[in-house]
Amino acid sequence: MICVFQIAHTKTGTVSAEFPQLIIQKMLIVSMNMKEKEKNMTEKQIVKYDVTEAKISEMRNLYMDLTVSDLKDQEGFEAVESGRKVIKGYRVATEKQRKVFKSDALEYGRMVDSKAKEIFSLLEPIETHLVKEGDKIRDEEKRIEAEKEAAEKKKIQGRVDALLRVGVTMDYFDVASLSDDDFENTRQIAEAEWAAEQVRLDEERRIQEEAVEAERKEREAEIQRLADEKERLEKWDKEQKEKEEKLRAEQREIQQRQQETEKALQEQRRKLEAEKKAEDERLDKEHRELADQKTKARTSALYNIGLKFDGEQFFYQDINVHITEFSIMPNAEFSALVAELEPKVKERKKEKANQEAKDKAALEKRLTEEAEARAQKEAQDEADRLAQEKIEAEAEAERLEALKPDKEKLREFSNMIYVLAGDNLILESDEARKLYLSILEEITHTADSLIHAIGRL
Repeated sequence: MICVFQIAHTKTGTVSAEFPQLIIQKMLIVSMNMKEKEKNMTEKQIVKYDVTEAKISEMRNLYMDLTVSDLKDQEGFEAVESGRKVIKGYRVATEKQRKVFKSDALEYGRMVDSKAKEIFSLLEPIETHLVKEGDKIRDEEKRIEAEKEAAEKKKIQGRVDALLRVGVTMDYFDVASLSDDDFENTRQIAEAEWAAEQVRLDEERRIQEEAVEAERKEREAEIQRLADEKERLEKWDKEQKEKEEKLRAEQREIQQRQQETEKALQEQRRKLEAEKKAEDERLDKEHRELADQKTKARTSALYNIGLKFDGEQFFYQDINVHITEFSIMPNAEFSALVAELEPKVKERKKEKANQEAKDKAALEKRLTEEAEARAQKEAQDEADRLAQEKIEAEAEAERLEALKPDKEKLREFSNMIYVLAGDNLILESDEARKLYLSILEEITHTADSLIHAIGRL
């Protein structure tokens, strides 16, 4: 271990006379102690315990063959217990020696930490003093720089405020970039423009004030005119209300006479309407009876020639007659219509029957042809499938025949694995036996997997 100590120097490069002699003495003592400890630790790096490997080998040969067959094997039990106590004694003695060896190392580490802390506590005030002295210059430099920055900011803010007073807004950094002469020129130009603008605004304010005063006078004159007009209107309104009240009285009298007349007329109209309604109902009933008889007869005639009714019209294919159409026809015209439609309906039905017969024959022919084509295709597909299966079976047989030598070799290899796994190694340690059993299990599993894989080839 090498200790390096850095001694504080004055500006001339010599050791300060105020440097404590105690620190130097402490450093020398710690350095000597460390060198001595390093020597002792080097000598103790070769650890020697009382029990040797030869002794352990001897005890292994002596005790590992001891066994106890059952509860009645007292002699075997006593031999095992005796051997166990001997082994335990060596183990306990070795543990005690280990603690002794380790205590020296722990003590040495604590001593090194303690001495280092002592040196740090002596050096720390000196370092703190030197840092504090150095901070005087650094703090002063920071203060001067801060004052300079504050003065510059105050100057720039003063420029910004001066420009704002004359209505000019500039970015802070743009103002800061101006030289004193450029700023002064900018300020003077802005003040001149601001003064001219103030004169213009004063003139605008004067004109606006005169306009407001004139508007006020006009508004007062208008208010007086409206007051006079209101008084005149109120007087006229009063006269009108008196006239209207007189007129309403006359209208009420006239309305009363009209109501009496209207009542008499309504009674007369009610009687006439009741008589007319009764007559209309009688005539309508007679007309409906006649119309129903005619409609039933004409409906039967249209049904008889083969037309169908959908609720609004009689029809068959492209032939149609609306109910309102034939209901209002004269009898002669309706008879002519039936005579005209009857052969047409018969012709349409004949055409429909012929077409249905043709469609049925065509359908039966198409279905027969499709069935025959489908049967031929299914037969061909089945023949193709059987041929393909035969080809695949022959290929599989050839493949299996070609694989027989390799499969036989693989079976022999798996048998060799089983034979290898059957060798029962006699191992002394539990770790070795555990490892052997684990590998044996993996080998057996591999052989099983190989057998299954060979069967799938």
